[in-house]
Amino acid sequence: MAIMKRLPLFLLLSLLYVTVALSYSIDELFSNQRGDPEQELQQCIQQCQVTRMATQECERRCLQRYEEQRRGQGQDQQRHDPEREYRECRQQCRQAASRPEEQQQCEQWCEEQRSKGQGKDQQRHDPEREYRECRQQCQQQTRPEQQRQCEQWCEEQRKGQGQGQGQDQQRHDPEREYRECRQQCQQQTRPEQQRRCEQWCEEQRRGEGQGQDQQEREDHPYHFRRLQHYETRYRSEQGRFEVLQRFDRRSNLLKGLKDYRVAFLEARPNTVVLPHHCDAESIYFVAKGNGIVNLVRKEKRQSYNVRYGDIFKAQAGTIIYLVNNHEREDLWIVKLAVPVNTPGHFEDFFGAGGENPESFYKSFSQGILEAAFNVDYGRLQKVFQQSQGPMVRVSREQIQALSRHSSNANSWIFGSDRRGDEEEEPYRITKRKTESNQYGQLYEVRPDDYNPLKKLGITVSFKNITNGGMVGPYYNSIATTLAFVVDGTGYSEMVCPHLSSSSYERESQRGERGEGQEGSRGEGQGQRGVSYTRARSNLSIGDWFIIPAGHPVAIVSSANQNLQVLCFEVNSWTNEKIPLAGKNNALKQIEDVAAEVSFGSPVKEIKEIFNRQQNSFFYAGPESRQRGQGLFSII
Repeated sequence: MAIMKRLPLFLLLSLLYVTVALSYSIDELFSNQRGDPEQELQQCIQQCQVTRMATQECERRCLQRYEEQRRGQGQDQQRHDPEREYRECRQQCRQAASRPEEQQQCEQWCEEQRSKGQGKDQQRHDPEREYRECRQQCQQQTRPEQQRQCEQWCEEQRKGQGQGQGQDQQRHDPEREYRECRQQCQQQTRPEQQRRCEQWCEEQRRGEGQGQDQQEREDHPYHFRRLQHYETRYRSEQGRFEVLQRFDRRSNLLKGLKDYRVAFLEARPNTVVLPHHCDAESIYFVAKGNGIVNLVRKEKRQSYNVRYGDIFKAQAGTIIYLVNNHEREDLWIVKLAVPVNTPGHFEDFFGAGGENPESFYKSFSQGILEAAFNVDYGRLQKVFQQSQGPMVRVSREQIQALSRHSSNANSWIFGSDRRGDEEEEPYRITKRKTESNQYGQLYEVRPDDYNPLKKLGITVSFKNITNGGMVGPYYNSIATTLAFVVDGTGYSEMVCPHLSSSSYERESQRGERGEGQEGSRGEGQGQRGVSYTRARSNLSIGDWFIIPAGHPVAIVSSANQNLQVLCFEVNSWTNEKIPLAGKNNALKQIEDVAAEVSFGSPVKEIKEIFNRQQNSFFYAGPESRQRGQGLFSII
């Protein structure tokens, strides 16, 4: 808000209008499209990225409309509710404006939009009017290149609408949608973004061509999307800190994870994350970049240089502050938290700070503070002046000063108490490669390998699946996996018995009242037999997906880039990964007679099939096998 106060009035109002206009634009987008909510969500987000108009707010609106559509709130009788849109518009004006005249002008614009929309039901689909409004929104762009791309997108939309008079008959044309999708990808300015966009188009076409049978579900609770399921704790130009929603709030099927939370931190170059402590035991993984981590307990400070692939732990109550000392690259850190106060809930406590972040010192009474610091309250107030947020950009001179006393992982600045300090020393995951071939690599740090993991019973693993490659099928014997997509795209398929019953929807809403799927089947249903559902998740950077113990799973990388997946495996003290294919397939250990009885086929044929795959754990994926191309790792 401090930044907005310094903006010229006309520029601030332009930003307000763009933000509020998105509310109407997204409503219109979902009103004019009827089809698969998942597909419409992806198209909506793509269009946000193409037009680049207030992208985060645009994506948030897409997700909001998606949720309403799934709950059945986007139906004909209430799809276009001018009064609701007007109230939301005024609310955004109050939140975004910092001066009365700005709020007044913004609310006046909301009033004009409501007036224009009174007869919208009769004229909602007016291509020329929509084209003019689209171009008007493009004028808000400050960069000529963005404005040109926005106007080009408006032009393409008008052409598409003009050609779509018979849309009801041809609305679902996979090839046409594929071509349009690729055309939108051409608007991306970075080659990497364009490549990923085109890859997504290809996956959508392939998915539609294959169809989705009754035994596959994509609307399952084991997949958490990057844009949909995070709660932002703080965000600024210097970075962001986001916490994934509680697992047990998503579904009763995940109530076994109620004691765990996961989070994501991104710090821009030359940025310091201010000192704070947390009421949770925390495991950190450096997913991108390099930096400095400082851990303070009592009278001791430990300072390390960390980089991509490092794991470190901060005990509950440890003061931690981070530095991204790189001039160009962002620092990404993924966090697993085990709260010590309230299950499933943790907080950060900032002592250093002022107004933003608020220092917890300021909550004490004046008398307590004066007695504790033995200084007048007036002098104390002058100390707590920070107002830039929990992440602060610093100069190169300050970065050099902060780097002066840091050490590389495995070296220490406090040699006198080495045994105790080693419990928090960063550990590089690439030291522990347990599986490797041309289709991928698996790195694992188990509780016995790294003392900080032993108390919590957590294994940290990292899978690099080569482009077009695949891991699994396999399952974990007792560990539940919390998997985070560090880089790349792909998909996973997991076999689940809990999604097969029609009572899944009721069960997932019962929360703590339910007793799980087993109780819903009732007695006397033993003739029903075992039934499984394939839970598929389309994966992209920032997504989380859950793999419960005992659930067979396979993960496939896209054809044109590696898929990198970080895994926190909880309850893993004696866990084993049980392969279900390849050279080490566990089913190959079954006796011949038992195999014949179990599969109902001659043992010779069973052995020929089971011995056909000579690789272990990582294999050529479905598309690569069909093409018959060899794959090679690029890292």
